[in-house]
Amino acid sequence: MLLERQFHADGLEGVALPSRVVFSTLIAGLTNCMRFDITPLLGVGPVLLGMPRADVRAVMGETPDEFFKAEGAHHATDSYYDSAFQVSYSDEPPVVNFVEVFGGGGVEIFLEGMDVFATDAATVIAKVTERHAFDEHDPELGYTYVFPELELAFWRPSIPNDEFDEGRFFSTVAIGLRGYFARHDE
Repeated sequence: MLLERQFHADGLEGVALPSRVVFSTLIAGLTNCMRFDITPLLGVGPVLLGMPRADVRAVMGETPDEFFKAEGAHHATDSYYDSAFQVSYSDEPPVVNFVEVFGGGGVEIFLEGMDVFATDAATVIAKVTERHAFDEHDPELGYTYVFPELELAFWRPSIPNDEFDEGRFFSTVAIGLRGYFARHDE
């Protein structure tokens, strides 16, 4: 079953998207987690950057929880899978401008075949930096790695050391529309 909706997402038009039912069927019996691929500048699983809110809700197949993530936000953020998968919106009518996924919430995220939350953070960064640079001037560098060219960011609450292993894995991964991280640096 395909949900076919027309929309504009960073140069993409007329993309046919698999419904949540297809994703659920693929993983049924294999794991209790939902598995999604993250593609910078495109989307996370069936949720594409630039996609209208109504289409997001249709492909996710459930009613989200809503909350205002940022002070002054014009639109509520939609939250799925016990807040592990969050979709933020901009513009009128609302379209996806940012997707953030939290590890440990029943959602697995894969970037170029690598499980972002089950792979050591150093390995994730090494893999992505093979082709792209992170912002070396980020004030939270070490905790946060932002790849401006990809509008991709990883975050962890602490940096591991010889005595403290917490932070060895990333806690969140996020993508935004082109220019998202530049606009939110100000």
